[in-house]
Amino acid sequence: MGYRVDNEPFRNHSWYFRNALVRANYEDVTNGVVPTTVYLERFFENLLCGACHKLKNRYLHLDWPQKKASQGVASTLQVTDQVTDQVTDQVRALLNVLGDRELSAMELMNSLGLSHRHTFRQNYLNPALKAGLIERTIPDKPTSRLQKYRRAGR
Repeated sequence: MGYRVDNEPFRNHSWYFRNALVRANYEDVTNGVVPTTVYLERFFENLLCGACHKLKNRYLHLDWPQKKASQGVASTLQVTDQVTDQVTDQVRALLNVLGDRELSAMELMNSLGLSHRHTFRQNYLNPALKAGLIERTIPDKPTSRLQKYRRAGR
């Protein structure tokens, strides 16, 4: 396919890659842990696309945000070390697509070029909602077929 890949990235980040594989498959419903491919995507973006994501093993720890919060770091999306660079980039892309409009989840997915609903919700929509950057147009009916999203405070 035209990519030149050697073993160096795997050798230099073997522990990160191993744990990224675990996080892509690990689920603990009782504690709200869902599988995420974000960390594998970051690894492969560095490997294949020349991206410069920080591949720190501590970012894969399930309690990393809580550790940062206990050290006095504010829990907002503006603090980019608390959430991964990838999630920040994804939320930023969502906000750029959204602009000043109100769009449905499907319209947002199409604008972002995404087709997998679970990944969209997990990596784009839910982090933006949790951070208070966007809001639902029908807050009392989050699963309404008429639901749309807009920037918070509009």
